[in-house]
Amino acid sequence: MRERLGWLPTDISSTRPGGIWLHAVSVGEVASVVPLLKSLRSALPDTPLFVSTGTLAGRALAGTRLRGLCDGVFFAPVDYAFAVRRVLRRISPALVVNLETEIWPNWIREAKRSGAMWAQVNARISDKAWPRYRKWRWVFASVLPQIDYVAAQSEGDAGRFRELGFERDIALVGNLKFDFEPSRAGAAGDAVAWLGAQESKPLWVAASTTAVGGMDEDEAVIEAFESLGGRVRLLLAPRKPERFDIVAEKLRARGIAFARRTRLGECAAADVLLLDSIGELAGLFSLADVVFVGGSFNATEGHNILEPASFGKPIVTGPRMGNFAEIQRRFAGVVCELNGPGELAGAVARLIVDDGGAGARGGELAASMRGVAARLTPVLVALYGEGVPKGLVALSSLLQPASLPWIWVSQRSVASRRLPVPVVSVGNLSMGGTGKTPLVLALAREYAAAGMRVGILTRGYRRRSSREVLVGPGERVPERAETGDEAQLFLRESRYAVGVGADRYQVGRALLERYPVDILLLDDGFQHRRLERDFDLVCVDALRPFPGWGVPPAGWLREPLGALRRADAFAITRGRRGVDYRGLEQVLGRRGFMIETRESLAELPEQGRRLAFCGLGNPASFRQSLDAIGLREVELVEFTDHHEYSAGDMEALRARAEVLITTAKDAVKVGGVYVLEQEAVLPAGLIALIESGRVSIS
Repeated sequence: MRERLGWLPTDISSTRPGGIWLHAVSVGEVASVVPLLKSLRSALPDTPLFVSTGTLAGRALAGTRLRGLCDGVFFAPVDYAFAVRRVLRRISPALVVNLETEIWPNWIREAKRSGAMWAQVNARISDKAWPRYRKWRWVFASVLPQIDYVAAQSEGDAGRFRELGFERDIALVGNLKFDFEPSRAGAAGDAVAWLGAQESKPLWVAASTTAVGGMDEDEAVIEAFESLGGRVRLLLAPRKPERFDIVAEKLRARGIAFARRTRLGECAAADVLLLDSIGELAGLFSLADVVFVGGSFNATEGHNILEPASFGKPIVTGPRMGNFAEIQRRFAGVVCELNGPGELAGAVARLIVDDGGAGARGGELAASMRGVAARLTPVLVALYGEGVPKGLVALSSLLQPASLPWIWVSQRSVASRRLPVPVVSVGNLSMGGTGKTPLVLALAREYAAAGMRVGILTRGYRRRSSREVLVGPGERVPERAETGDEAQLFLRESRYAVGVGADRYQVGRALLERYPVDILLLDDGFQHRRLERDFDLVCVDALRPFPGWGVPPAGWLREPLGALRRADAFAITRGRRGVDYRGLEQVLGRRGFMIETRESLAELPEQGRRLAFCGLGNPASFRQSLDAIGLREVELVEFTDHHEYSAGDMEALRARAEVLITTAKDAVKVGGVYVLEQEAVLPAGLIALIESGRVSIS
């Protein structure tokens, strides 16, 4: 219930924003999402993938089947705005992918409000559900136009979405369930061994049986098994976990010897195995001689036949397959469709002797229908690039009036003065880190390599001294208390003249009087209007571009978004591989320069627990760097930005791990740690653009 109300598991960290949230409501959808997850992971190796489910069985299967394929599994929130917003604030996705039928109005509205794109894939509305959807058409007509992409299972499903109010083109790329990947029993190895040790009779698998509306398929299967007179073994797999004990009691009441999958040691020999587990049925189809797919004799309206078909097994169903009508149509003449449960025993007896090649034809047909995930992936990757997560702020609409004083102060007019050398500013609009410091260092190295004498101006945020600090190349580096954290990173290279002070114009004049400087780089200077600059480069973090989209207390921007018009160019930092950030560039109004980074870390000891920590405005950037160098499983401890580490802090960290990893910015405050260094790689076009103005390295 906590997850239903929006409180996600603690292992789902907020330091992986800008990911993809996929919703797979139950067992069938969870199984079908596996090839899509694999395809997305291949196309977007750095992008977090999260999966929500709606049922207990679906969540149990996701916990086992999706391990290693995604970054977190949780129950989907109830369709109330407060619960959905809580999830969106936690994972801040750029794309939501909803599988199959469910259309949740609040969820869609809040996702779009958060800046995420919405894709409805494998979309369908069954015959059973259609009357209810049509009745509430007036509700869906206001929601469906907000959906960005629909890929329907069939033309009939597409027509129903159009009738409900979706007016854009609808794609027909096939059913993700076509992509089922046959696999052997893996985790069910002991069940395979147990079955192999029994008498070698044909194995009948009764899969996903249900009891709905007075039609109990488990009863029908047990009666058919008894009438077969010991000619087959039976693997009985009820669909829902709550049926396991009920079916066990039915077998016991009839005096049928059986074993339970979870208690194989209690029964050495039996002709019946009750599969009272989740996630193992798909692998066990490989052992079957014939398969009955349940839910097809009652109002359940069928289950997926593609899994047993992929193994080339002859398949029996009842007449009610409304949930899989398109698949059933494609398999016409291959699947044995019965009129009622009384025909079950005869069909099984006939097919175990000779299926007439139906199993082989079904296997070939299933193989020919695969490739849906591969066709969907490029579309979803493009949609992902259009999403711009806003980073929802609680009660932001109510806090808008309180933002007016901040807006007034940020937009007040300030007289600016020019220095006699070119000034290039590197700044940002959002509070917290956006990768400015590595970019300043990269520019400094570029100009120094061209033979120019470089000066850097920085305010020295959170330093303990208020006096101006001027340091030339090769001179003694002052204590961090005098300069602040970022200045230490500039000074340690010993190649640049560095000036630290609140008024960068005055500090710049003093620096120029003392040292020969050809160009000045203004660190974090977009809001420092006292100093006139020749080029304003604004860093935009692709992970959290504009947190809250407003100024405090309604958001976490230093100025309203309109201030971006002052920028000469944008540097998009922390972009993920394989992504074209078209949505972000639409907000910026022009193309941005993608800034790649190189991460380096000294070789870590093979032994010892590992722990990462940082005190950054945007810890997600450090999380991404850790992921990039293969430390995805290392826990990250977050402190506040510019945190002053006490002896107690370090003692607590060292008590948890022998190997501590941190950022270059944090490493200037502590010792005995491994430092993950980041180096920005400048695109040639950026230097060319700066040179096209009044700033030239020639």
